[in-house]
Amino acid sequence: FAVNEGVEKVLIAAGKFDTENVVLASSCNNYDRTVNTDIDEETEQNLINPYAESRVGAEQLLSDPRTEYELNGIALWIGTSYG
Repeated sequence: FAVNEGVEKVLIAAGKFDTENVVLASSCNNYDRTVNTDIDEETEQNLINPYAESRVGAEQLLSDPRTEYELNGIALWIGTSYG
């Protein structure tokens, strides 16, 4: 996904400027319309659309152990506030 090219560029820039922490605005859309509101890292994902797929791809970039920079990364799973 082209949007993840931007995420990758931000991570590279953060590393070059010795940034320690990076926060990624992701989405709880990765979990479809689950009836369970207790979502954590163990919850099974249900990628029903390209948006959800792109968010998971961005999260994987954030946690990619092959990165040359030592960044502390966290993804926030933001809920749908409208719509």
